[in-house]
Amino acid sequence: MVFALLISIFGFSTPPDRVLPIVSVRGNVLATGTLLDKWTVLTASHAVGEERTIVFLRCGEQDVAGVVSRRGKVQDLALITLNQACQDVMPAELSTEDVAEGSDITFVGYPTGKLTRSTGKVKGFAMFAVKSRVAGSGLFWIGLLFDGDVRPGNSGGPVFAKNGKLVGIIHGYHEASEGKPGIGIPLSAIVEFLKGSPPEDP
Repeated sequence: MVFALLISIFGFSTPPDRVLPIVSVRGNVLATGTLLDKWTVLTASHAVGEERTIVFLRCGEQDVAGVVSRRGKVQDLALITLNQACQDVMPAELSTEDVAEGSDITFVGYPTGKLTRSTGKVKGFAMFAVKSRVAGSGLFWIGLLFDGDVRPGNSGGPVFAKNGKLVGIIHGYHEASEGKPGIGIPLSAIVEFLKGSPPEDP
């Protein structure tokens, strides 16, 4: 009740415990994952490495192991299935539509090894070529651009709309653009990935 009251007073519609830090065997925070349900974590594919299959995440005060069960490298997404339920963290809720340009967003992650909550605005969408070993693969994906200080460790973390619902997963930032805007995998791509329909990187 007290926590709910604080959320109401300060306007925090998204409790920060919807994210899990991805950690090394020594406990160092490497990246961020977004809890979809008590057994499943969504993150960026590059955050868990191309060849990595076993990862460790921190659920509350406990480190738990998980298996990378799916990758969608075209959209830089990966699913992690936990070997035990994460009961102490509230799962994220997906939005029903992509966020519009100019909308307020919040993104959460572990860029410094500690939970960081940042705000920004959606700048729009842009097309990016898929980094592939096969030259001229012709594969592209649509990224969500937003202003905000995205740093290593934010990868795989959630982007929330003003209502607290998930509208993106952080991919990184665009070095070539002024202000280095953040890049997220948008909701529409996440939904397709969760359906199992996106193509795999050749």
